Amino acid sequence: MKKLLLVALTITSATVFAQMPVPLLDALAAQGIDLATWKAAAPTLQAALECRTKITPKMAAMRSLLPKNGNDQWELEPPQAFTVFDLPVSRVIIYMDHAGEMGHTYTAVIASKSLADVRTAAQIKPRGNGGRNTKIGGLTVDQPHGPQTVELHCTVAGKWQD
Repeated sequence: MKKLLLVALTITSATVFAQMPVPLLDALAAQGIDLATWKAAAPTLQAALECRTKITPKMAAMRSLLPKNGNDQWELEPPQAFTVFDLPVSRVIIYMDHAGEMGHTYTAVIASKSLADVRTAAQIKPRGNGGRNTKIGGLTVDQPHGPQTVELHCTVAGKWQD
């Protein structure tokens, strides 16, 4: 009976992990994130990248994703399909000034779309200041590393301003 139960559990766990490509499992492990943690944090992270909510260390869903070493900036590769404005995100960069003076910046790196595609999806006009104001900050888009990637930034002002 014990052998049957062990075989059943082995097959079940192998089936679950077989559904996720090995590189994604490795990326999760390298970042110290399990899939349940990612699934809990993804909606909040998406809202922040779309400039709809501000991330704070007190948010339960985000607490386990935030670095424990006090760094103000951290990067994350989504362990499964993740979109912002229905655009595929390959990497997320978060800057949070814990003192509150400099504010926050949430960046979605989008590798498979053009600058025009990202502007359209995020409703950012190409003329004027090049951005769009939201309730919590401003959205901007650029290509600082060349045409192969587009970066969408949500910037939330801090207490200190010129």
